[in-house]
Amino acid sequence: MRRLLLVFTTIVASVVWCPGARAERHVYEPISDQDDGVLLDSTTWDAKLEHLVESDLYLSVGTDGGGQVSETAIAYRLLGLPEGEIVEEARLRVNQQGGEFTSTHTIRISAALTLDPLATPASQRFTLPRTASIDWKITAPWDSSGQRMAKWSESPNLKPILTELLAQPGWGASAKEIVLFLEVAQPSPGNFIRFDDVHPAWIFSGNEGIHPARLIVSETYHDAFWGKELLCRPTPNSIELNVIPHRVTLMFAEYGTDSTSLTQQTPLAVCDPTQPAQLLLDGLQPDTHYYYRIAFRPLSQTQYTYGDIHRFVSLPEPGTPARVCVTSDIHVTNMESLGLWTTLDLLKESLHYIGSHQPDGYHVWVDLGDLVVMRAQRIAADYEETEQRYRLSREYIDELGHSIPFVLVRGNHEEVNGWDDDSSGQNSMAWSGQALLKWFPPPLPNAFYSGNTTPHPDLGLPGDYFAFDVGDLRIRALDPYLFSLTRPHNGHGETGGSLDAWDWTLGLAQYQWLHDDLAAHPSPYSFVGMHHMTTSYSIPGTYYGRGGIEVVDWAVAGRPTFEWGGQDASGQTIFGQKRPGFDYGPVHTLLRSFGNQVVLRGHDHFYARQTLDNMVFVTVAKPDDDGSHTGNLWGWAGNTYYPPDVTTFSENSGFLSITVDAQGATYEYVKTFPTGIRGTVADSFTILPNDPTAAPVVTDEGVAKTWIESVYPNPARVPPRIEFVLGRDESDVTLSVYDLQGRRVSELFRGALPEGRHQSLWDATDGSGRRVASGVYFARLQTGPRIDSVKLIVLD
Repeated sequence: MRRLLLVFTTIVASVVWCPGARAERHVYEPISDQDDGVLLDSTTWDAKLEHLVESDLYLSVGTDGGGQVSETAIAYRLLGLPEGEIVEEARLRVNQQGGEFTSTHTIRISAALTLDPLATPASQRFTLPRTASIDWKITAPWDSSGQRMAKWSESPNLKPILTELLAQPGWGASAKEIVLFLEVAQPSPGNFIRFDDVHPAWIFSGNEGIHPARLIVSETYHDAFWGKELLCRPTPNSIELNVIPHRVTLMFAEYGTDSTSLTQQTPLAVCDPTQPAQLLLDGLQPDTHYYYRIAFRPLSQTQYTYGDIHRFVSLPEPGTPARVCVTSDIHVTNMESLGLWTTLDLLKESLHYIGSHQPDGYHVWVDLGDLVVMRAQRIAADYEETEQRYRLSREYIDELGHSIPFVLVRGNHEEVNGWDDDSSGQNSMAWSGQALLKWFPPPLPNAFYSGNTTPHPDLGLPGDYFAFDVGDLRIRALDPYLFSLTRPHNGHGETGGSLDAWDWTLGLAQYQWLHDDLAAHPSPYSFVGMHHMTTSYSIPGTYYGRGGIEVVDWAVAGRPTFEWGGQDASGQTIFGQKRPGFDYGPVHTLLRSFGNQVVLRGHDHFYARQTLDNMVFVTVAKPDDDGSHTGNLWGWAGNTYYPPDVTTFSENSGFLSITVDAQGATYEYVKTFPTGIRGTVADSFTILPNDPTAAPVVTDEGVAKTWIESVYPNPARVPPRIEFVLGRDESDVTLSVYDLQGRRVSELFRGALPEGRHQSLWDATDGSGRRVASGVYFARLQTGPRIDSVKLIVLD
């Protein structure tokens, strides 16, 4: 018999192991600009730093129609750079947003040092001479549409300028600031450039500070890499290491089980920004900790430099405990373009916490997509812009990807869509598909991985759907985008979509592969992961691909279920009419037939858990939301589409931690924000193992389910009714109420109960009969070691 149990626990994880520390790139935001409209070479300074309000930062350089010259001077406080240091790279990264000009421009960049512009008298400011200038010729047209997702440009290496400044006496003072001057090399009337961060509001309060010009400093050759060490394509006996240097580099990796004796070595690779290093670490033992480091040198040098030593754990074989972490909807590129620095800081903190949460390390990290945003208000215009967005996302994933193998399951924002494929090779599908293969190499079919074996004309093997084992856990990733040939939606400002969710499809080849993989790989534990299902609860022109079991079975909420459930708006099954050749029934029926246990999805920006037909459906939360911007963006609070009576909700931010052994597979939603509760498990359930030798069984009812089904009303002023289900006769059942501190407030029932549905009322009093204070409590059902818990809110 296939069995499912939901078990709730609340813990605070201890931090035992952290990934190896390493040097970071320095990213400096402007602290002031000088936009006084006076002639070039002026030594005036905005002493009040009036432009500390980031959204007022407006930069211009060139001449007006009358020939008057304006200048841009931007101040940066360079913390972390010691006096006399020689850096590898220093580049000004300029967001080309709202920029405009009439012809090709050469921008001259120079700099001056000031120890403290506020404390220095005006007559003494910039007493040090400016450094020698560096010319930056900008030839690509700037985008003047006002959209946030435009390209950015990087200046030539400003290393000579910064090195000269770091050599100036007095750099050891507490205030370390420089001013970069941007000047048009040959100004003429009307020869004008401007760029600013003033845009209409988009998310809540709007942009909150898009920095048009950021100074990025790399102290070492390794810091300047476009992509640092990223582990990918793991197996029990091998793993690949993806590295993208900033210029032509010779590289190899050393590895071994002892950090002081790295006795194994990969072949030497020659790589550059167009051709990543893909180093194969093979000959590994399963479920074993390995240490590694890369050795590298540019062609101009003869000695190798070594990177930091990192640690990972190889994949386990069947019968061995397994550990998997899951994230979703990180949205790096539009968070960066919106200037949401606190959100991105939280992302870094969350990733570092994930790296320390499991003392022995996770075997693999699965992300469910919308990591790279190709379309928000603006679709990427060409491959260069596409690759910029992947490069930017990689800079954040590199925080953890050196120590946990990373697997990206593509989402809608990666935009590898069949409906965008015009067969020209010059479209968003081709650009993003190619960049994904380069920057986040997906599993490709081989002796270990199952997947798409049909090459695409523009992508080769696309790596869009795949399956593999982590111990006794079978992971299957699905792609509803590449084979959907008609755009079903009008999301993100688009028009002309069909608004017919039958146009979402896995495609016959992927559907047949899914059946074959389910049949060929019966496993004690399994989950299917995807960004969203090939179904939809749509408000035309607004939402698409939202929801859980209510768009899987018409009986849940009276909604059509399309490819996933096969029902129309009246609940009639029309799957055979709509999907000829899909011989095994709707996707949900196919998964249920072979005992798939869990469906993991993202897309909706919060945590939700539901159960249907002995499968648990989980919407994975964001790991990087402080509640002020992308929060529960599509909003469960308003009950837009998830029925609250069959759904357990929890707010962002956090990740899913999965641990598997012979006793069960436990899925925990671990919070990463607010900081004070980081590590708390907000929801948890445990799956008992399938019998891999059992024949596939399709049942209309779930079996062996024990959980709290609903609490109503919730929030409550009157006594709430707690309804729960027992999957079998139980001799020891306890139903209690706990507060936020984990203290038992009231015991509602203790004793034996038969299989079936039961209910109890809580009068909102404690064990002494006193009315409890308004606030958040938890109804907790325990049957032996198994626990389920649901949040309830008491109102005055």
